[in-house]
Amino acid sequence: MTKRLLSVLLSVCALLLGMGTARAASGFTDVDSGAYYAAAVDWAVANGITMGTTQSTFSPNRICTESEILTFLQRANGFRPVSAVSDAASPCTRSTAVTYLWQAAGSPEAAADAAFTDIPADNGYREAVAWAVENQVTNGTGDGTTFSPNDTCTRAQIVTFLYRARDIWATASDSSEGSSETEDTTMPQLKIEVGGQTFTATLQDNPTARALLEQLPMTISMAELNGNEKYFYMSDSLPTNSYRPGNIHAGDLMLYGSDCLVLFYESFSSSYSYTRLGSIDDPTGLRAALGGGSVEVTFQID
Repeated sequence: MTKRLLSVLLSVCALLLGMGTARAASGFTDVDSGAYYAAAVDWAVANGITMGTTQSTFSPNRICTESEILTFLQRANGFRPVSAVSDAASPCTRSTAVTYLWQAAGSPEAAADAAFTDIPADNGYREAVAWAVENQVTNGTGDGTTFSPNDTCTRAQIVTFLYRARDIWATASDSSEGSSETEDTTMPQLKIEVGGQTFTATLQDNPTARALLEQLPMTISMAELNGNEKYFYMSDSLPTNSYRPGNIHAGDLMLYGSDCLVLFYESFSSSYSYTRLGSIDDPTGLRAALGGGSVEVTFQID
């Protein structure tokens, strides 16, 4: 009886250990799937921006250095600071982090000032802080009246900032490239014909969308999935730069994996990762046009 009881207890202990913290999709044992930074870690690892500190851990609470955030930014969008960093091995502070992110976005002017009590009006990074708060990259600290510019940032915080800023960089890149005087890089409008209706879509200026344009015009049979999307597996793979958008919007055109073209006709939350291609300008009537089953859809340049 004693041996049998001991065996049962050991089995229960093993089961309890196995029922520990749920891991994020990245599989790190120290990243709980419910942590605020879990999606950011998954995105950063999936896109080669950073990796774990070991094969099984990410060390989310380890202080991030300036060298690390600059490396992450270089991998995320090719950003390099104009001036050399005086001490790249020093811990990265909140003010330094938002300044680099702001510069990576093209140093845009914020719509309103961020009136934190611990940032003087004439401070060099005040504009960066205002931009970061305006774009929900980060917020104030404490009761919201302070920013704590000298507080150091952890790896979890930095990848979260990067994750929140990813679409801002893409928009800034599209705007700067589209306004070039020497080369017209404006993406053409995409025309989508289905169910007797025609929709126009604005494409992202990225390698994935440009690769798709090379295959147009095309008429494909898109299958139904989950009551919110149509999909089609293409014969050729496209370049990818996937991330987890979190919220899908009706009219979004995405690439799942490297060859699955997805057109969403409902808005919902998703934990899956996609490469953004663009979105329909006005999705009104899209659901009715697509119907409930497989449907022929024509994609061509407007």
